[in-house]
Amino acid sequence: MERIQNTFGITFYADEAPIFQIDSKRQLVIQTDAFKGKPTRLRKLTSFMFDRSSVIDVIFLKSYLPLGFKKPIITTNILHNTVKVKNWKEFHHKEETFGMTRNFVIVTDVKAHEVYNYSRAIIKGKRPSFIAFYNDEYFYGINDDEMSIISRTPTHIEELKSYLDSL
Repeated sequence: MERIQNTFGITFYADEAPIFQIDSKRQLVIQTDAFKGKPTRLRKLTSFMFDRSSVIDVIFLKSYLPLGFKKPIITTNILHNTVKVKNWKEFHHKEETFGMTRNFVIVTDVKAHEVYNYSRAIIKGKRPSFIAFYNDEYFYGINDDEMSIISRTPTHIEELKSYLDSL
């Protein structure tokens, strides 16, 4: 969690989505329809962001325990067999307002092709999870409708936009 906060200035478990926690110059939202039927374009995007020297991590919501419940509700098929889980750490966050406890997992040393595999699974219709991949330059989440990309600096977003325009 510290790496996300220190690198991007966002809190993954906040009530406000990460994309709304930062300046618009450091964000890019792309409709997933732009990648349907275009796996090469998707691979190039994920490679541009994640085929770098920095380590890729993934964070996701594993389960949550609403106030008054005795057993946590576990989110299933989170990674859709696209990421090999080797080094992981679990942590809990208790929400003060509603008293809900959420359990998150961080998996370290994810490979760029695993980011692509997860993204492709979502674009093909798999159920998305509350999940984000990140390295030292980009923080990336995808759901049914859109990809949300946050960069460490506005320059990284401009480079990414230029690269996408060239595809």
